[in-house]
Amino acid sequence: MSANRKNKEEAYNGIKELVEKFDYNYEQFQSKDYNETNTREQFINLFFEYLGWDVQNKQQFSRAYMEVIHEDKVKVGGKTKSPDYSFRLGGKVVFYVEAKKPSRNLKEDSDAAYQIRRYAWSGKLAVSILTNFEEFSIYDCSKKPSPNDKASMSRIEYINYEDYLNRFDFLYDTFAKENVLRGSLEKYNADTKSKKGTESVDIDFLNSLDDLRIKLASNISKLNSLSLRDLNFAVQHIIDRIIFLRVAEDRGVENYGDLREACSGNNYYKNIVEIFKKSDGKYNSGIFDFSKDKITQNIEVDNKVIKEIINDLYYPKSPYEFSVISVEIIGNAYEQFLGKTITIGKNNAKSGQMPKAKIELKPEVRKAGGVYYTPEYIVDYIVENTVGDKIKGKTPKEIANIKIVDPACGSGSFLIGAYKYLLNYHREYYSKQGKKKFLGSKEDAITEDGELALWVKKQILINNIFGVDIDSNAVEVTKLSLLLKCMENETPASIMNNQSLFNERALPSLDENIKCGNSLIGNDFYSGGDSLNIDIETKYKINCFDWEMEFPNIFARKKKEVKAYHITFAIHNSRVSERMITYKVNKGEVLNLSEEDELFITKSIGEVILKNDIKCLAYNISRDHVHILLVCEDKELPEFIRKIKGKSSQKFKEYLNIPKEEVFHLWAQKYDAKEIDSDKRLYNTIEYINNNRIKHELPENNGLKPIILSFLCGQNAEVCNYTDEYNDTNGRNNAKAHNGLQPIANENAGIQKQGVVTPCYDNANDSKKLNEISKIESYYMDTYKTTEEHNGEKQTDNIENTYEEKAHIENARNMEIACKRQTYNIDIAHNGLQPIVVKVQDAINEAFNQYEDGGFDIVIGNPPYVDSEEMVKSNPLEREYCALNYKVTKGNWDLYCAFSEKSINLLKSDGYFGYIIPNKFLSLPYGEHLKLLFSKYYIKNIIDYSSVSVFVSNNKKINVYPIVIIINKSLPKNGIYNKMISEYDIEYKKEFYIDNTFDWSIKFNKEFELIDKVIKQSKKLNEDFILENSATVSEAYELKKYMKDNDNIENSFKFINTGTIDRYNILWGVYETQYIKDKYKYPTIKKDIIKKKFPKRYSIAIKEKIISAGMVKRLEFCYDNSANILSGKSTTVILNKEENLYNLKYIIALLNSKLYNLVFKSSNKHNAMSGGYMNVNKNSLSQFIYYSLDFNNKKDKEVHDKLVKLVDSIIAINKKLVGENNPNTKEILERQVRALDGEIDKLVYGLYGLSDNEIRIIENMD
Repeated sequence: MSANRKNKEEAYNGIKELVEKFDYNYEQFQSKDYNETNTREQFINLFFEYLGWDVQNKQQFSRAYMEVIHEDKVKVGGKTKSPDYSFRLGGKVVFYVEAKKPSRNLKEDSDAAYQIRRYAWSGKLAVSILTNFEEFSIYDCSKKPSPNDKASMSRIEYINYEDYLNRFDFLYDTFAKENVLRGSLEKYNADTKSKKGTESVDIDFLNSLDDLRIKLASNISKLNSLSLRDLNFAVQHIIDRIIFLRVAEDRGVENYGDLREACSGNNYYKNIVEIFKKSDGKYNSGIFDFSKDKITQNIEVDNKVIKEIINDLYYPKSPYEFSVISVEIIGNAYEQFLGKTITIGKNNAKSGQMPKAKIELKPEVRKAGGVYYTPEYIVDYIVENTVGDKIKGKTPKEIANIKIVDPACGSGSFLIGAYKYLLNYHREYYSKQGKKKFLGSKEDAITEDGELALWVKKQILINNIFGVDIDSNAVEVTKLSLLLKCMENETPASIMNNQSLFNERALPSLDENIKCGNSLIGNDFYSGGDSLNIDIETKYKINCFDWEMEFPNIFARKKKEVKAYHITFAIHNSRVSERMITYKVNKGEVLNLSEEDELFITKSIGEVILKNDIKCLAYNISRDHVHILLVCEDKELPEFIRKIKGKSSQKFKEYLNIPKEEVFHLWAQKYDAKEIDSDKRLYNTIEYINNNRIKHELPENNGLKPIILSFLCGQNAEVCNYTDEYNDTNGRNNAKAHNGLQPIANENAGIQKQGVVTPCYDNANDSKKLNEISKIESYYMDTYKTTEEHNGEKQTDNIENTYEEKAHIENARNMEIACKRQTYNIDIAHNGLQPIVVKVQDAINEAFNQYEDGGFDIVIGNPPYVDSEEMVKSNPLEREYCALNYKVTKGNWDLYCAFSEKSINLLKSDGYFGYIIPNKFLSLPYGEHLKLLFSKYYIKNIIDYSSVSVFVSNNKKINVYPIVIIINKSLPKNGIYNKMISEYDIEYKKEFYIDNTFDWSIKFNKEFELIDKVIKQSKKLNEDFILENSATVSEAYELKKYMKDNDNIENSFKFINTGTIDRYNILWGVYETQYIKDKYKYPTIKKDIIKKKFPKRYSIAIKEKIISAGMVKRLEFCYDNSANILSGKSTTVILNKEENLYNLKYIIALLNSKLYNLVFKSSNKHNAMSGGYMNVNKNSLSQFIYYSLDFNNKKDKEVHDKLVKLVDSIIAINKKLVGENNPNTKEILERQVRALDGEIDKLVYGLYGLSDNEIRIIENMD
């Protein structure tokens, strides 16, 4: 019996017992003395436990992770403040249950129905449940509830307890936890939901905000003399404050009804202003700051208007339950709200009525079709792949330095998403540490309920979250949204506790985090003599913003914490590792490097070092291994080594002319990385590396020194004896090295020969030097007794790099060798044996004084989608500025292009960029500049949502086809990125391949696996066939001189080009040939001219061949064995090799097939031309495929011969078609060709063993 079936049987038996118990004691349970608490404990809790829910929290999770949240029955203003049960998966509520006692008649109880519907609608839940166990009502909660609704309104199921067992399958399949996890609620909602009358809470809340706005604006305008700008300011701030306090009341942080009670006495608005002022003292949030707001506290508002506004936000008139409305829902409404502005109509003198306020869409919003609010699932994806990647594995202390910004933050949806992600991460981090660690001190990070302490949430908000928007109202809304998120799950007690512990108000001011300004335009906009003439309206519209001035700490340059590492890696198979011994792996052949090889490898490594600005203090290559002394951050080291080894190996493979598909390893997999943690060791390591070739008694390599010097730090300094820098004229040690670095030897350490120091010692000091050697050897033996670990990766096995185990005593031995050679007068003055030394102090200063530019770590968002036409019309100055100051603003660019470039510029190195933007840049000419910008960095992911209605404004779909792009600001990588999302829950990939030439090709995965399968079974054409361009450019112009328009073809070649080449057919004389601006009906060139002046072309023309058309929508290949056809410059010719067993007609059958057309088109998308044309040339065909046959295999030989015969038939019919004028006969012949074509396709499908589904893909895409 399966586990699911067992669970279901146990649930059935459990609910059966409850039904029998209830039925047996029915009169007792119907008593008024049997209350709701009893009902929950004895029936409802058990009912849902049998459905698999941990109702009693037997897993002992903290509140933050509980599956089912119970709320106490606390009455606030005549109503309970939260649903009785919140059922959750992954911390997200999936449905509510409201419990009542059995004596209440739920079938007719409209108040109880309104209550559960109000909760669930406010929480944007599809369905929820009202039950007293006797009755079980399921409500569709997508419709706005009204206190006047009957209990039956939106009720989609009503089940009496006596029917529980009959309806058990439905109850279990819909509400059992295991089925909810599988999407049962979504399916149930889709099956039962009626869209008629449906209006989501965010849309309805927006309409309510608009009503509030109109009432307030009209009344304020009537009673006060305010400019339109000041009126918008006043209305926005008053509404924000009221909404904040109503949310606080419903969440129990403020006394429920305070605002409503303020509507008494003589001046209601004045009373409410006093509440605002008290709130400033409590919250310090900036929302209630009157030090900057001199408008709202001094205006008048009619008592009637303010009371109506306030009462409309309270139960029962208000359908909104702010305790369960999420910040995201409020933000969605506000996002639409920000797309509108208040205008005042003209005064009607005849009627004597005051002008009324109106709400109008802003011009750019009207043009765009609405506000593009980003759905939560898009926000979550972008945050997960930017913030998530950046903070993975980090501690709160490390995360505190990560700065996240949205440069067009709107209502703050992306910042809320980022903040929420950070809160969840910190909560999980602290929970894993154990609560006891944090209890009983000011630094308690987590509460008894498992939630983050308020001080932690405030700290995260201040440290990590930043935003900018050109709209001052948007800035205030973002602050409101973030502060509401910060206040979630707080109580009056927690706020008081925070104040007593930290002596500070409840919420932080976000004035330094969320700022108003134009992210694209700096203060240099005002440079020039005419800036004083810019009017105030233009200044407001432009709203210049200096990022470095506004966020000075973020953009300050910071010194990197770097260390020195001695890196050693060896040639593949040159060492035996412990792993190889354990697993009995045979050591392969070792690559013996020549001196030329060493030079090439060193040059390749130097290019990587210079390109990546890697600081290198020493380098040497000693035939089968390399030593490098790098200075970098610990986190940078693995990536630097990967690039050095990987790129040099790739370059060397190309240098050796090894085919791409052949596996090649230059270096052993592992490497040794020893941290140099003292001054003395740093100098010894430099000398050791410099003298490494001496140690191995290698011959000189004259070319190494200049290459190495080109990429070492201090490369501009002269080569010198580094010990001289640290000794004064009296021979005393001067100790002016980096951090007190000391040279290993005294002032006589070296002998200068031809400007280069040799590692020689005079005979008089031999004993002293050898004594120094002994000390060094002892020091290194003590230091490197064990293998070190680096970044979690074991670097070196004990056996694998034997010389590395002894590596750090060899500097001493080098010195010993040098002494002996000097003693016996061995000439060592060879460039290859001399150490490579630069001015060490300069080199060390450069290496250790590394700084990183300031900037943000993460930029996320959904930038404005203002097109070029609207910009020219509404903001030409902004467009002009951007055109001059951004690289991507070329051609008919849209505003999101400039935002993309600015956002990447705001990032630090290795920062993350995550945007949702229109996909237009993929196909329009102006997008080339944006693609080029993106391609300079590592594109982590692209997701195409063009088939999904992502954006909805006022319940209407907006025709924008967006993509999500995630970029890491590091060096680019070749790769395939990501998927396209389908409208109908069918996900299939749309893959973007971006190579080093910045070409973007696109493949769809419904064909990708098929194409991959075909390519893997094929060989390349150029392996077994000869491909030739028909003519070079110079030859093409030369040929034109000899071309005649003449149907007399005696002793002449017929000249064909793209346009007169068809599938299996040559259309010379049927259609005109256009060739270099001229047209010819019968183009010919004398054979003797071609033979004399173009002998290679003559040789090709007289051979059997396949000729391809150059620019086509579908591949077109014709066959010629007449020795009379000469093809033009836009064609490619395929010739057979003499030893080939293949008939060229077999090859043309493949090339003209539907399958090959699909493979070619998909493989060459990056070279696609406008109008859907493909460019077919020698390069593309050389890399193209053909199916290789085994002529000893009878089936293969049969397929070959059948295809040849079918091609012969098609060619013969096509010849008849050329001269046929009767349309009926022509139709018959064309049908024959189509039938033969179909037979060819079937045979080609058979060669590759394609399934019916795969064939269907090809046929549907043809």
